[in-house]
Amino acid sequence: MSSAKPFGGSARHLRAMRISARELRSSPRQAFESLRTSESPRVLVVGHRRHVSIITDARLARDILADGGSFQKTGNIERLRYAIGDGTASCRFPKVAAHGNLDAWRNQKRAALHPAFVQAPQRVGRMIQEDADTVVTGWLETGAADLEDLIGPVVRSFACMYEPRSADSLLRLARTVVRTRAQLEQAVSSRVRLGFDRDFSWSTRVVQLLLSVDSCGRAVRARRQAMAVGMAESIGSSSPAGESSLLSELVTLAGHVTGTKPRPALLGSAANLFLAGWENTLTAAIWTLYLLAGHGEVQEWLASAPDETSRQRRLNATIKEGLRLYPPVWSIPREVAHERRIGDEVFKPGELLLLSPWIYHHRPADWRAPEKFEPARFMTHESRAFYIPFGVGPRRCQGQATAVRQLTTLVDRICARAHLELVNGSLQPHFGMVQYPIGQVHISVLDRTKPRVTGDSW
Repeated sequence: MSSAKPFGGSARHLRAMRISARELRSSPRQAFESLRTSESPRVLVVGHRRHVSIITDARLARDILADGGSFQKTGNIERLRYAIGDGTASCRFPKVAAHGNLDAWRNQKRAALHPAFVQAPQRVGRMIQEDADTVVTGWLETGAADLEDLIGPVVRSFACMYEPRSADSLLRLARTVVRTRAQLEQAVSSRVRLGFDRDFSWSTRVVQLLLSVDSCGRAVRARRQAMAVGMAESIGSSSPAGESSLLSELVTLAGHVTGTKPRPALLGSAANLFLAGWENTLTAAIWTLYLLAGHGEVQEWLASAPDETSRQRRLNATIKEGLRLYPPVWSIPREVAHERRIGDEVFKPGELLLLSPWIYHHRPADWRAPEKFEPARFMTHESRAFYIPFGVGPRRCQGQATAVRQLTTLVDRICARAHLELVNGSLQPHFGMVQYPIGQVHISVLDRTKPRVTGDSW
């Protein structure tokens, strides 16, 4: 008799369709385009050495993410250690011997960092305002927007919660990371055939292939070294009185768990936290302002809010719509830890599931005109069940409130003073470690605070 347990009500009877690993290798974006219209809530990947399924139903994905005991973070992201060190997001049990059980260490870390995250939204809100004003002033002076300038406000505001006294060095480090990411992606796409030879986790496919690409190997080793130096500058420093920093709490926890400060694991965890803390937010900010530049009517909708409460609701809706169309975390891998039954299928320990917010956010069956940028859809409760840019369940993004505060403040400060207009060019999504934009655009900037000549339009 099978020991599998019945699974929740999202999918009692699954009709599994199939997609080949070769099809995914050749064009992952095109493959995902086809999957968003799939009527089957589960898609089997054939031609891969392991049993792999792509979950295309958002309600079923929510059930899986909520069950952190049976469906756990996949250990296949271990190879990230080569790029960013030995942290909790990039190692596999039992290789974190210093901390014992990996999930227990993760849970302790989440609890220890909670005070810093509680304080974070207010702190980052104050910090990002000044830097956003500096950016928009520069744009108004030149009459053009360079979206890469957003890295300053995003990283410096993150630094005020991560380690306040290291803002300048963290910003330099972040610029290095972005430059290295572009070099890595370019080298891999031009010299290496992307595939599933070692790992199905697409979000790590660049790292998987680094050892076979000399130029990429040198680049990522340089990045890892730079990150280790940057983290080491801050480890052990104290935070301002009355305030918790993420880094100081991490150091305290490491000392409490092991009786010492385990430098390699601590550096790795600090690097994981550093990357997660600003890279996704920067990507989301670039996508949102790019969308606004192409939709002047949405900028006017924001400007015409009758009061502050309405303006905040519209800002939040705009941020949600940007995250819906271009979720930075476009895939969430999970590994089956305990045998479970989903509908008629039994999933055994070690099998892989890939959950994709990108698919859930673009399904015509769940969203009205899913390819359109329509922030007003979030002024109601429409499709809330299908919206999961930060994940759900026990491992949802701990920095969600902070990221939303950063994004809303940044967009608010820029749109209050400037009107953006996409003159030419376009950005296209690249499914890499995050879904970041590639391409060139020319965005003009007009001063919204100056009166317009009659008949003129933004």
